[in-house]
Amino acid sequence: MGVTKKSDLNDPVLRAKLAKGMGHNYYGEPAWPNDLLYIFPVVILSTIACNVGLAVLEPSMIGDY
Repeated sequence: MGVTKKSDLNDPVLRAKLAKGMGHNYYGEPAWPNDLLYIFPVVILSTIACNVGLAVLEPSMIGDY
């Protein structure tokens, strides 16, 4: 089992980061535009492309007996 260090909430730097809303991100790098603009559309489009590819290559014969 790993050892985890609890945060010192009396630390003024940490308190400033938490008050600023950057406590969840260690480096202070914002999620916009890096993740939201560049990565999520790639994931969404590749998921759609995989679904369309499966629909074309392995069509389910709905209604055909």
